[in-house]
Amino acid sequence: MAPKSKINAQMIADVSYEILKKEGEGALNARSIAGGLECSTQPIYSYYKDMKDLIGVLTKMANDEFFNMIASSLKDENPFLALSLNYVKFAKDNENIFKFMFFSHYSEEIGPESIYGFIANKCSMGDFFANFSKMYHISDEGYKQAFINVWSYVHGVASFASVSHTTNEELFKKIVIALLKSEFMRISFGG
Repeated sequence: MAPKSKINAQMIADVSYEILKKEGEGALNARSIAGGLECSTQPIYSYYKDMKDLIGVLTKMANDEFFNMIASSLKDENPFLALSLNYVKFAKDNENIFKFMFFSHYSEEIGPESIYGFIANKCSMGDFFANFSKMYHISDEGYKQAFINVWSYVHGVASFASVSHTTNEELFKKIVIALLKSEFMRISFGG
């Protein structure tokens, strides 16, 4: 009887995710994963037919972490601001995961439309934008357009944060608040 393997698919995925998080996509290969597991490459290919198969699992893990951040932001007193700031913080704190999700050839289509859809499934968009609708009298279509516009701006700030050496979170917060104010002022004046 063959000895039972001490390595399982979840262990491989976890070690791979840590390599991705710490060293980036370029460091992710069967040898580096095997090194992290202190085993040969054979167990990796016992559970995953190829690296692309494993990348699919890592993509799901990254998406889960990202969408958990979004879901927790929705519980904030000011969810739109919290979501925007947490997105920038996610990019800064998880530089390699952020790059993997948005700038690698493995990237899935995660953009303002899919994030808007996720939020719409988690809560009423009316609840999400309640503070803004009262202040600016924004229609449902206005909500969506504002979200897409702001998310595009905030993505730029997050991209900068992910490659910047500045740790000044207050600067990022001021930029995000200015973007939010600007967009909602534009919408309130029918722009």
